Amino acid sequence: MDKNKFKALTERLVSGAATEEDKKALKAELGVDVDATIKAAAEAKAKAEKAEADEKLKAAAAAPKELSEEEYLAIAPPAIKQLVGDYKAEQAAKRTKLLKQLSGMRTAYTKEQLEKKDTADLEALADSLQPRDFSGAGLPRPDGAEAEAEHNPAPPKGYTLSLAAKRGEKPKETAAA
Repeated sequence: MDKNKFKALTERLVSGAATEEDKKALKAELGVDVDATIKAAAEAKAKAEKAEADEKLKAAAAAPKELSEEEYLAIAPPAIKQLVGDYKAEQAAKRTKLLKQLSGMRTAYTKEQLEKKDTADLEALADSLQPRDFSGAGLPRPDGAEAEAEHNPAPPKGYTLSLAAKRGEKPKETAAA
């Protein structure tokens, strides 16, 4: 059989367009039952696809499942359950306190809008509405002559006396002396 004819017959066979004459010609050339070979190939392909699907299922089952918070707490140790419970109670009390504080202040939000906000937003809003405390910040420095006198005080008396003696002058009497 010609190589091109053989190739054309096998392509028709693979595509499913082969006739009985094509099958007989291939059987005569190869010496095998073409229908049995096709059936065996289809079974082998199905078996390989099933094995691949089984591998995917095994891989999916072996992958760690991500638990929800409720599922985790159901299997968590009591100490973890206690910590989570305490944290939730603390956050609920903090939120209640913030909502009460903000509902008494003048804000652009209604009570319903405040209840929809998360705790971090409520904390930021409450902080922004608090008056600023500038105690301990000091006072502004005065300008002019007062500042000059404050920051450049008169020299000590001993300095004045020694300067006068060096110049050969009689020291002036000061009121502090």
